[in-house]
Amino acid sequence: MLVPGLIQRQSQSLVMTPQLRQAIALLQYTQTDLAQHLRQVCETNPLLILEPGDTAPEAVPASEDFHDDDPDRFTTASDRPEAAAPPPSDRDGLILQIRLSFPPDDQNAAFHLLDSLDETGRLPVSVTDLAAELGIDAPRLEAIRQTLMHLEPVGLFARSLEECLAAQLRVRNRLDPAMQTLLDNLDLLARRDWRRLREKCALDQDDLLDMLTEIQALDPRPGLSLPPPAPPVEPDLEGSKNP
Repeated sequence: MLVPGLIQRQSQSLVMTPQLRQAIALLQYTQTDLAQHLRQVCETNPLLILEPGDTAPEAVPASEDFHDDDPDRFTTASDRPEAAAPPPSDRDGLILQIRLSFPPDDQNAAFHLLDSLDETGRLPVSVTDLAAELGIDAPRLEAIRQTLMHLEPVGLFARSLEECLAAQLRVRNRLDPAMQTLLDNLDLLARRDWRRLREKCALDQDDLLDMLTEIQALDPRPGLSLPPPAPPVEPDLEGSKNP
């Protein structure tokens, strides 16, 4: 195997610190799950004290007498909006990452890019056109896009399949020159032209097979994990002032 030369690359990405992962995980908890989690944390850490009101109300014992004529004795999921609401989605986690990664001015541009994604997570509109639409410099918007590509799920906001896969390999520290050459020749991969692929990547058959296994483990359509944005609420009645 020909050892590729050392190439230095600079990239901007959000490091998923333990604190950030914990914040995203807590978003997935229901009120009851969060209360149970807080109690478990306090049981294992004697320095923490759970104040009244920090947990959900305890369930009423089944042996207690209930009276059907007292409507305030019962509540259902429909009476509690937090119980009826769906759990946070991957889109909610991505929105949180955007708020933690960008200053307010850049957040507006980042959210505009998010709304511009197609169903696979690709950005079908050119950065130049979007920058003109937003009234900002194209290099600044491109820098925002590069950071967005490395948030979770990695590979969103790419302009092509090659760029999507490259972002996922980069965060795994596996985007070496040979792998980049393979991504640049996905047409040969689609045609199963193994001989030319080996020649271009300067690899033997076993090394090429190992790289193909890594490629197959990536997600070519990371946007499928994101639900579409909620449609705007249409008013039931519109009125107008008389001139």
